[in-house]
Amino acid sequence: MFDTHMHCTFSVDSKMLIQEAKQAAQALDMGIVITEHMDINYPTNPQSFLFDVQEYFEKFGEYRSDRLLLGIEIGLQTICHQGNSEIINAAPFDMVIGSIHVAEQVDVYMQSYYAGRSKRTAYDVYWRDMLACVRDYQDYDTLGHIDYICRYATYPDTNLNIAEAEQWAEICSQLIQNGKALEINTRRLDDPEAVSSLLPFYKLYKDLGGQYVTLGSDAHRPNEVGRRIVQAYDWAESMGLVPVYFKERQMHLDHR
Repeated sequence: MFDTHMHCTFSVDSKMLIQEAKQAAQALDMGIVITEHMDINYPTNPQSFLFDVQEYFEKFGEYRSDRLLLGIEIGLQTICHQGNSEIINAAPFDMVIGSIHVAEQVDVYMQSYYAGRSKRTAYDVYWRDMLACVRDYQDYDTLGHIDYICRYATYPDTNLNIAEAEQWAEICSQLIQNGKALEINTRRLDDPEAVSSLLPFYKLYKDLGGQYVTLGSDAHRPNEVGRRIVQAYDWAESMGLVPVYFKERQMHLDHR
């Protein structure tokens, strides 16, 4: 199996060495994709989530193999499409995760995003931006952590609610139409309530014709590599979804 989402030292919020990621994956007999953060025009700290792509391949290229692939996680914003594509198309990435970290040019990590907003309003802005990005932008392989906002929201219950996610069906339709996968991010799968809230989202994706999911731990430390990937694999299979990973931007079936 492949853990297709993790961060090493080219991501500002990670100190994990690539050697540590490799050793952790070998101990688990698992393949991995390194996906360093690249968020251009980031509203809070514009320079923080950037890295030198040429240096990335120069330093990490020697570790690249069939079981250790080099990818990127790009921050999707409606104002960043051209810039993101210039970065992606200038380097030989194996896999590109497209993720929503910002909604209407406001960082959803920041408590100020939620100030004065009901949960319904804050999440609606998040879904609207996600839909605008997947509708108008194609240069990525899988849509990352759809429940990212749940990590940082300031409400008593931060879980997603399918009944209040009016844009989700159209987001799924766009992913399917454009041949994109959907990530199962395992960071919150230890919480039964999180799993229960996420299930209808993946079921609707499947019901609308979606097939492919990537499995990613979002690891920033060696002990997080591969976390709950087996659980996610079993969960995907129980819904009839097919785990995949990407190499040289081509989809490959994942296997246990």
